[in-house]
Amino acid sequence: MKALLNFLHSKTTYVLELLTMLPFFRKRSISSHKAKVLSDLKQAVKEMHLVKEGKLIARDADELFNEL
Repeated sequence: MKALLNFLHSKTTYVLELLTMLPFFRKRSISSHKAKVLSDLKQAVKEMHLVKEGKLIARDADELFNEL
């Protein structure tokens, strides 16, 4: 299983020290660009759920393409 964890910057060292004591834990860092892409993707999925629930109004695709 893979998990993406977010911690307060001040607690990161402490949490990583605890996790590395576990024999089944492996740490792998990702680039800041990849972290940004994952964050943006997560936000997009949240927005899609809100659109499906009717809590957010979707934009027309033509409007989006014209903005780009």
